Amino acid sequence: MATVTLENITKTFGETLAVDDVSLHVEDGEFVVLLGPSGCGKTTTLNMIAGLERATAGHISIGGERVEHVPPDKRDIAMVFQSIALYPHMSVYQNISFPLRMARTPKAEIDQRVRRVADLLRIGELLDRRPHQLSGGQRQRVALGRSVVRDPAVFLFDEPLSSLDAKLRVDMRVEVKKLHERLGATFVYVTHDQVEAMTMADRVAVMDLGILLQLGSPDDIYTRPANLMVAGFLGNPGMNFVTGRLTNGGGGLRFEGGNVAVDLSAAASSAAASGQAVTLGIRPESVEVGEGAADGATVHGNIFATEPVGSDLFLDVLFEDEASVDDGAHLFKVRARPDLKVRVGERIPLCLPHANLYLFDDAGHRIHPE
Repeated sequence: MATVTLENITKTFGETLAVDDVSLHVEDGEFVVLLGPSGCGKTTTLNMIAGLERATAGHISIGGERVEHVPPDKRDIAMVFQSIALYPHMSVYQNISFPLRMARTPKAEIDQRVRRVADLLRIGELLDRRPHQLSGGQRQRVALGRSVVRDPAVFLFDEPLSSLDAKLRVDMRVEVKKLHERLGATFVYVTHDQVEAMTMADRVAVMDLGILLQLGSPDDIYTRPANLMVAGFLGNPGMNFVTGRLTNGGGGLRFEGGNVAVDLSAAASSAAASGQAVTLGIRPESVEVGEGAADGATVHGNIFATEPVGSDLFLDVLFEDEASVDDGAHLFKVRARPDLKVRVGERIPLCLPHANLYLFDDAGHRIHPE
């Protein structure tokens, strides 16, 4: 069983706390992504699983066996790094076979395994080429093949696609996901790219400042973020936030803040109290341009800028009457239809559907929806 278990793992570098009491269990055959901004501790966590860093405190188990004091080459893992790092003087065949040759595997078995992996990754016709004769995507497949050929219990990936261009990253996301499905192996994957996490993972572990903030399916992380950091980090653009306070409204509570006044639904009102300081959140794609239906609140704002991207039109809206971004005003992002006819400076109505509103308390924790 190629499970990976972290129990209260902590890592410090001198006075710097890099990973803070992280516990995580990865099931056999599961694809788990460690997601977070630069410096959040995700790569350090991966390096401790690999044995490249030793944990300051806590326990690490692979396949049910403690490995804190087991050297990297004895952990039955393979690691794919951000830098592809192929041997330039070797052919593709020689690069893929290198770990088997170092392990003194019989030549016949090496040949069989290399060709099987090359067929799996669709690079069989490239075996005689050198790295400089390959495209970026082909070189990344060779690097994957060098790991796959060892037939490890656990695969560890440290931002392997970040050096590729946008088109290749899209293609390679599919390749890595398909590779996981074919191998049925345990994958632990580090990235700061939320799209990679959302499209490939069975579960996502969101980290920040060395702390594991939330662990769940991509859908759960996106629709039920545990706190402001997770809500703001997931989504492109991220969730809109307005800070304010709750007051008594006509039939429930009313949010007031940042020139935004919104009557809340009964469900949202029951989750909070009058006078409470909260942050109101809504995703750009949930905002509707227009007066909207009866199940939402309407606010008005001025269009500061438009961002057409082909499939969508993003609007940057200011709720302040005569504010500019230089005044420190916060832009409210709206994802609209690409054929919407609006102009900069126009004042437009926006509907905020009650079903898509979030409330976070003054500590940043989600209080609605429960």
